[in-house]
This record gives sequence, C-alpha cells and structure tokens, in this order.
Amino acid sequence: MYASGANKGFDHSIEAVKAFIEQYEKFQYYQVSDNYDAKTFQLSGIRLDLQLFFNIGLKLFNEDYFPKWYDNSEFKAARK
Repeated sequence: MYASGANKGFDHSIEAVKAFIEQYEKFQYYQVSDNYDAKTFQLSGIRLDLQLFFNIGLKLFNEDYFPKWYDNSEFKAARK
C-alpha cells in the first residue's frame, strides 16, 4: 500500500474533481496565489488515508510474531 492522490471525491463527481485539479494546476500551482485555503481544500480523504495507515501500523506493532519470508525473498537477506 502507498498513499497517493485520487480523483474520486466524496461530494463531487470524478469529472468535477478532475476539472478542479486541472484548473488549480494550470492557474495556481507554484504561483503567488498557491496558498492553503481551508474553504476550498478538501482534506477528508487524507484524514481517512492517515487513519488507515495508523491502524495498520498499530496492528503490526501489537502483533507478537514476525513475518515469515519466502526463501528467495530479497527482504529475507536484509533481516539476517
């Protein structure tokens, strides 16, 4: 798993989100006006992503066993 941006919005269609991103990148990204605006920046998806990653990390932290690697796994060598 990895965190990445998405075009699916909770309150808007995919087309509306894509149009917003396109306009933002065309007219505001890396411009003087490129500032955080709490009224237009939708951060609820980021919050859900962070909650998911936290829950996964917490579960892994609290486990009492270590993963078993396949014999030919490149990660197994790093643990020896």
